[in-house]
Amino acid sequence: MIQRVICAALALAGVVAIPAWAQEGGVGAASFFRLGVDARALGMGGAYVSLADSYSAVYWNPAGLARSPSPEVGGTSMNLFGADINFTFLGGVLSPASLGRAMAGLGQDASLLERVGLGASVMEVATEVHAFDPFGQPIGLVLYTERCFSLGIGYAITESGWLGVTAKGYWFQAPKAGVEGKTAWAMGVGVDLGLLFEPWENVQVGIRISDLGDTRIKWHNTPTEPTDLVPTRFCIGAAYKFDDGALASSYEFDREHLEEGTLKVGIEYTMKFLSLRAGYVKPLTANWYLTAGMGIRLNQLSFDAAWLQNRALEAENVSDTFMLSAAFSFPGLFGGREPETGQD
Repeated sequence: MIQRVICAALALAGVVAIPAWAQEGGVGAASFFRLGVDARALGMGGAYVSLADSYSAVYWNPAGLARSPSPEVGGTSMNLFGADINFTFLGGVLSPASLGRAMAGLGQDASLLERVGLGASVMEVATEVHAFDPFGQPIGLVLYTERCFSLGIGYAITESGWLGVTAKGYWFQAPKAGVEGKTAWAMGVGVDLGLLFEPWENVQVGIRISDLGDTRIKWHNTPTEPTDLVPTRFCIGAAYKFDDGALASSYEFDREHLEEGTLKVGIEYTMKFLSLRAGYVKPLTANWYLTAGMGIRLNQLSFDAAWLQNRALEAENVSDTFMLSAAFSFPGLFGGREPETGQD
């Protein structure tokens, strides 16, 4: 039954990365969440682990929370591959400056909090799939959803080094696909670690370990109640920031397949309030593809758009992916400062 539901989603999405949650000990759960968030980051190919310090830092690298210049909230929305697989992300950050000023305003010692940044986010991927009962009889369309809730903290250990950790909870639901036609659901708790440092002026290096120790997601109200795994993944990257933008690259792989990782390269160039971006992504065992994007900043409000080329899927009714993001910063809140235009 559960396997039939996922096979239907697989046919709709046209990708082999969809979670294998029908199998005991299945590996590959929450695959869609690894595609990335934030049109700015994905317009640069997702080479963002060394640049993260905005509302999406809790996803890309929690160490960047301690480098955030101002409190900020933002979100991303996209229809993956044009296949009615709807992905949304909402996130926010409280910068060290804002936390320090808030404590100082209360007459408290703010020296520690001036080194700390906090972040939170929620992600969701949802799509309609055809569900079947244990006897193979169709029961109609159900809205299959996967959610991830995250809380992160970043800490400045030196003037040029930052550490971060994110705790996250996964929650999956498949209505009517469980025992006796009830909802099948799964949950699990994972941890991400992040590091950022500046070995030279204008050069930043970032490292992220996602789902440390393999996150286990346990299914309930299914015939076998399997446990799926979100495998540990590593990402290391570097960026060079120049006056009008940044050039970045990263390499991401899981703990068992170093040679099957993904290389990402991206660039951003800013002209006053307008930013242009481009990226190149090469999974070492699949076709390369390109990304592009642009952004507009109007005082504290920014809008970003990105395009992700589809060179992997040839099924009907799939296309390139287009996405939109928006963010609003609060530079005056508790004394935060304005983000640097064109740079993170």
